Amino acid sequence: MPRFQDKVVIVTGSSSGIGAATALLFAKEGARITITGRKQDKLKEIHDSIVAAGVSAGRILSVIGDIRNDEVQKALIEKTVANVMQLTRLARPHLIASKGEIVIISSIVGQNFAFPNSPFYAIAKAGLDQLTRALAIDLIEHGVRVNGVSPGIVETSLIENSGATEEISKKFYKFYGSQKASVIAFLADRQVSSYIVGQTIIVDGGSSVIMGLNIFDFETIISS
Repeated sequence: MPRFQDKVVIVTGSSSGIGAATALLFAKEGARITITGRKQDKLKEIHDSIVAAGVSAGRILSVIGDIRNDEVQKALIEKTVANVMQLTRLARPHLIASKGEIVIISSIVGQNFAFPNSPFYAIAKAGLDQLTRALAIDLIEHGVRVNGVSPGIVETSLIENSGATEEISKKFYKFYGSQKASVIAFLADRQVSSYIVGQTIIVDGGSSVIMGLNIFDFETIISS
């Protein structure tokens, strides 16, 4: 029997990247999946790809919603942290009743190095890591586990803008999206990860280990 047979799974931001790969993986593993996103056409593509993988359309619920805000800095915090808190609050009684799992997706940008051009994004992602720990302490007494995944680059325009060819981009997306989805599924599978609580797993191919050294010429900066 599939490991998530008839489990109810909500994947936010399902229209591309990690969200899309995660929705597909859970659906193929037997879950009743809810996919969410801002763009109807993108969400339909993901819905159709899941059906094409052999999943009944009746097991997929699509929810379309635009959560953008004109005030970019405020929107980053609200979209990234407050929305997760609100969704968790709404789902709390159901999670407690079912002894469910929460996997929060943050970013390596929130780890122990900084991007000078995106401080609010980094603050928001770091906030998610702290929220993961706080919710884990709050909910574990009710039998609900909370963990997180901190991914590196995902399926966005970043790769194309770096000058990579279309062929390289497709290979990158296919590999990294599925890798991150597998880690999310691992954390959601209590049979194999029951002793992991309140942890954020970095999944970036080791890029954050060397990233800082590749950005600046420290010798020149220090000696100037």
